[in-house]
Amino acid sequence: MENLSSTENSNSVSLTRIEQLLKLDLSTYSKTIYNFLSLLFIISLIFAGFLLREEELLTAESGLGYWLGIIGGSLMLLLIIYPIRKKMKNARYIGSVRFWFKTHMLFGVAGPMAILYHSNFSTGSFNSTIALICMIIVASSGFIGRYFYSKIHFGLYGQKASLAELIKNIEDEKGKLQVIYNITPELKEEFSRFENTLETSFTLGESIKRYFIIGTKIRIKSIFLPFKLKKIVLAHAEKYQWTPLHTKRYLKTLNRYVHHYLNTSIKVCQFSMYERLFALWHTFHLPLFIMMLITGIIHVVAVHMY
Repeated sequence: MENLSSTENSNSVSLTRIEQLLKLDLSTYSKTIYNFLSLLFIISLIFAGFLLREEELLTAESGLGYWLGIIGGSLMLLLIIYPIRKKMKNARYIGSVRFWFKTHMLFGVAGPMAILYHSNFSTGSFNSTIALICMIIVASSGFIGRYFYSKIHFGLYGQKASLAELIKNIEDEKGKLQVIYNITPELKEEFSRFENTLETSFTLGESIKRYFIIGTKIRIKSIFLPFKLKKIVLAHAEKYQWTPLHTKRYLKTLNRYVHHYLNTSIKVCQFSMYERLFALWHTFHLPLFIMMLITGIIHVVAVHMY
């Protein structure tokens, strides 16, 4: 009985330790909810404007519709401040790079939205149609770039990550997983199969191939592993006579931490791909942005001349 009690106390300590390691970062969930609601709001504005275009509530030539064009064009023009500020190393007097990046994100959404309502979600003259198409291309490109950016940085406005840092996170988590390995040593072999493929930086083609092959294997493992874990934990619980509540808590925390470990492994697996895609995107985005500015200026000049 004393050995059993000692074992249960040891397991309770292990369980408490796991729960300490598995405290959820609620800010991550709040950011996800914020991003989802923001996207939903943007889609709703676009959908509403498109449905009401036949009502012609706004006109580009006068009134609110005209001023939306001025405001939208000005916001799009101000987008150029961010890349300029990045090049100016000692220019804190005009605001931090972080501030102008946030402003760039805001104006990159508000500007195109204002112009869409200015155009009443329809095409007009040849030069206005070209300017509108260029703006839509650049705005769409911006959303793609934002997605790539978030995959290689710590948060949307955080510092750039590195493959070495992500691998270090894996190593740290492997140390924490030792608590779980003591109870379920079968997991160690399961995870070690992926680790040898995560420590090398690849070319874009190799990175994409690894993302789909290794990443898919890890995702499949994350689907079926909980069922295997449940079987292992139930057998262990029966052996050491755990209470149902103790078993439920342990299984919940175990699944949560393993899920986090696998997600981190996927991030390492896909890092090289997104890093190269972001660099490739950056090469094309700037010329597209310049083209949008030129067509926008031509459109404004043409409208006020004729």
